[in-house]
Amino acid sequence: MRRIKLFFTLFLIFAAFMVSGQSILKENHKSFRMGLALQGSIPTGNFAEFYSMGIGGALLFEGQLTNFFSVTAELGYSSYTGKEVEMPEGLVTMENMIVPSVLVGAKFQSGIFYGDIRAGYFMGDMEEIGLVPSIGVQYKNWDFNLGMKALNQYYYGFLRIGYYFLNTRKTDPFCESL
Repeated sequence: MRRIKLFFTLFLIFAAFMVSGQSILKENHKSFRMGLALQGSIPTGNFAEFYSMGIGGALLFEGQLTNFFSVTAELGYSSYTGKEVEMPEGLVTMENMIVPSVLVGAKFQSGIFYGDIRAGYFMGDMEEIGLVPSIGVQYKNWDFNLGMKALNQYYYGFLRIGYYFLNTRKTDPFCESL
């Protein structure tokens, strides 16, 4: 119950920050985007021995400060299915792992391609701070992202497909010529 309260407290602080950030960006004629994403994850290393593929979703925020640089934030949720693992005491089925996360970062964009780096707190069954480098393609309101989540004990690759349903940018200079 304590973890749920912590997650919702962080969510409320995060939402207030993003709403106030949206008005600042609008005043300075910069764009703001908000969207949803679906994500598939593949555990690697020791993590892959105990858990199979994960699935999740995220609420995405992006505040564009220049044509090439944006600040990003993400509230995510992932679930991993436990595997049957041979232990000294016999065959053990790992419990499913649920991982809510709060991430902030920076995005560097050139045309429709971008690279970003995010850092944040992974809660639930992990309770870790992690780093998330990724690359992606953003076309109009669609976002396709491929990366690696690196935590202290857990590493996993992911593919995320997102759609920005709120976009204050009137025209997209990266997509006009496509």
